[in-house]
Amino acid sequence: MRTRRTARCVFRMVAALLLLQGCGHAPDGPGSRPSVHLADRLYGQEGSDAAQGTSGSFERHRQVTRGDVQMDAVTLIAPVMVRAGLDGFSGRFTLIFAAAPVFNLGDGMQLDVLLEGQGRREPVYSRYFDAGRNAADRKWTEVRILLDLAGAEVLEIRVSGGPQGDLVADWLALAGLRLEPK
Repeated sequence: MRTRRTARCVFRMVAALLLLQGCGHAPDGPGSRPSVHLADRLYGQEGSDAAQGTSGSFERHRQVTRGDVQMDAVTLIAPVMVRAGLDGFSGRFTLIFAAAPVFNLGDGMQLDVLLEGQGRREPVYSRYFDAGRNAADRKWTEVRILLDLAGAEVLEIRVSGGPQGDLVADWLALAGLRLEPK
């Protein structure tokens, strides 16, 4: 009886370790496409300080803690626009990230995500964050946006001031920014 109990305990521990290491997911096989992390692919507008990703308005890797959860994030300080080239991408993808204002101050900020290509610019997501007035915005919010990248050349992310245009504390963090094949 003791041997059976020990065997069950060992089995459960091994199963838990495998799941924690990601072995519970199907491996990438032939024809499958891995997810693409976008933080290091982002660039600012040509000629702007944000072009190198080290200006005062755009930082690629900053540790941001919201709701007792710390994440490595792209930090965008309004007003800012960053882009990621989509050359070689086609088909359906899901853009996934966690978003949170860095501070609980100010009048809020606007996040807009657009796809650009073939001479047109298409808004695909928009959200207003106001951590100063809305307690729910003081934690990480998971965002999933279904995208059809056929003809898309650039993914554009913009952060702008709140309703009064006040830019005080308009810092938005985006963590785990990635494209996953659908």
